[in-house]
Amino acid sequence: MSNQFKNQMREVMSTAHRIFALTGESWSVCVKRAWANRHVKVAMKVMVVRFSYLKTTGEVREAQGTLLDSIVPPTKGTGRKKNEDVQCYFDVEAQGWRSFRKSNLIGICHE
Repeated sequence: MSNQFKNQMREVMSTAHRIFALTGESWSVCVKRAWANRHVKVAMKVMVVRFSYLKTTGEVREAQGTLLDSIVPPTKGTGRKKNEDVQCYFDVEAQGWRSFRKSNLIGICHE
């Protein structure tokens, strides 16, 4: 097994464990959601992605986000520790940074 694959699996399983601890949902649902988070994150690094998630208010939010260096404005560190339960992204519609809880990701929107 390659190191890249091991790291990918470690990240997905770690995310699945955190989702399981937060939600108490079945393990298979948590693993599927962890893989969906991985796909969204990887896709945002190379393009603008349309995805949806459940906001803390219970409202479903459809977003167009990216992590693509050519679109994202330069940032400086905040000095805060990264929260592993949250995915940050640059919202191309609002032209600002947004985030969602990984456990609330619904998935990539297909047209």
